[in-house]
Amino acid sequence: MMSATTAPKQPFYWDNYRDTTVGRYLSQREITFISRVLNDAAPPPQRIADLACGSGRITVPLFQAGLNIIGTDLDPVALASFPRQSQPVPLAQSNALHFPFTNESLDCVIAIQCFEYFDQDRFFQECYRVLARGGLLVFSAVNRQNYKRQLKKLLGRYNAQDTTCNKSCQEVLRATRDYDFDLHTVSGYNWIPFDRLSNNRLVDLTAKIEQILRLDRLYQVSPWFLLAARKRSA
Repeated sequence: MMSATTAPKQPFYWDNYRDTTVGRYLSQREITFISRVLNDAAPPPQRIADLACGSGRITVPLFQAGLNIIGTDLDPVALASFPRQSQPVPLAQSNALHFPFTNESLDCVIAIQCFEYFDQDRFFQECYRVLARGGLLVFSAVNRQNYKRQLKKLLGRYNAQDTTCNKSCQEVLRATRDYDFDLHTVSGYNWIPFDRLSNNRLVDLTAKIEQILRLDRLYQVSPWFLLAARKRSA
């Protein structure tokens, strides 16, 4: 286990996206969703892991809220980039092929903005293995059948080499069920027409419009979606 107070030797690449206006919008949507799911859970999860946690964009706010959470990431630069604080966040370096947890040792697994980089069959198998019965799996995924992709096709701007968008929402939901998870909540997001490096002044306005129109309910055509599911008890 690593200390969160270790000074980074080099910048963590994904932090370039964290503090942009779009990056803050994404974090707010993700943390709000996760917090709502955890607060509604009965009993509340006591043992939580944040997979591919990066430099703590999700892990740190949840840790500061008093949750018993450990961050895991393969990249030592990411783990060394965690902010210094009086009580360090528990961290572990690991890959997605074998999570560093024993069978049924966790109540909740969180995996945000990383699903597309995993072997997805292995991801579901490992999450099922480490979660206790009734444990929560909370993750986000890119939706292949989304409005931005269809619009790019119409405008002739679609890049067929983009492999990050490899499953539709329906396919991910089906796979989640096939690996013995019961769907709990699904929420679409990232409808705003800006990329993650954008600091456009219209980001906050379009995010507000997304909220007012309740576009989170249209997750089947949403660019990204958040999913909470429970491991089946039987």
